[in-house]
Amino acid sequence: MKLSSLIEKDFILVNQNVTTREEAIEVSLNALFDKKRLSIDKKRLISEINQRDELGGTVFPTGLAIPHARVKDYGDLSIMICIPEKPIVINDIEVRCFVIMLTSTAVSNLYLQVLASFTKLSMDEEYFSRLIAAKNAELISKQLAEIYVKKDLTVEDLMSTDFGTVSPESNLKELTDLFYLKKTSYLPVIDSDNRFIGEVRINDLISIGIPNYAVMIGNLSFLNSFEPFEKLMLEEENILVSDIMKKSQVSLRPEASVVEAALELTQGNYRHLPVVKDGNLVGILNIMDILVKVLRR
Repeated sequence: MKLSSLIEKDFILVNQNVTTREEAIEVSLNALFDKKRLSIDKKRLISEINQRDELGGTVFPTGLAIPHARVKDYGDLSIMICIPEKPIVINDIEVRCFVIMLTSTAVSNLYLQVLASFTKLSMDEEYFSRLIAAKNAELISKQLAEIYVKKDLTVEDLMSTDFGTVSPESNLKELTDLFYLKKTSYLPVIDSDNRFIGEVRINDLISIGIPNYAVMIGNLSFLNSFEPFEKLMLEEENILVSDIMKKSQVSLRPEASVVEAALELTQGNYRHLPVVKDGNLVGILNIMDILVKVLRR
């Protein structure tokens, strides 16, 4: 469906004389209460929005802020757009557009898709600048008609596309450096044709420093020396990723449902899973993506 079909023109507020985030929210909620007879208290809505804001993730470097909340007994999806006359600085970011959203406490695919749609459109600087430069609600609505919102939430909507990869010919020193730089515990292995061929987790790396006899005994209390890891660091340039990598037992499709992904992650006790299409790696899904982008959106 078109994004414009979800936003009433009365809730698109252009060139508003607001100088703070609080004023932008207040003006937007005033428009909502003027148009709809709501039994819920306005102060309660503001409190719910503020509580969600305390968790972070509602202000984006693109200049978009999305104050939002899932509210008990709120049986609707309400979207308001507030464009201030001048940018409002929040956390050193000049916010040029506020999108205030309210919905019920139940996780709604549509609600999450709208959040994702606004975030993505703000990344297109040309489009975003044209949107906030519009003189009236009619023009903004026409531009939003160009954006289509999916009804179903999929792995593609949650996965990260900014990740590191490693070659099977890389040595453990390069692997360790990449783990450290990317601050991750999972790296996909890509061949010379950029095909996904396996994965390596930080457990695979660290286990190299544990002697075989200790693994068989199953007790390391007698090992007080750092010697095993010293040996690993001395040999890290001679051991290749291909020596420790594993073939992925489970991968996800971009079009897979979030429920399907959650089942794979929890049943296999995985923190990360590769997202693969036609043999090529297109993303990584971290179990934290479900927490951050679904349960706490």
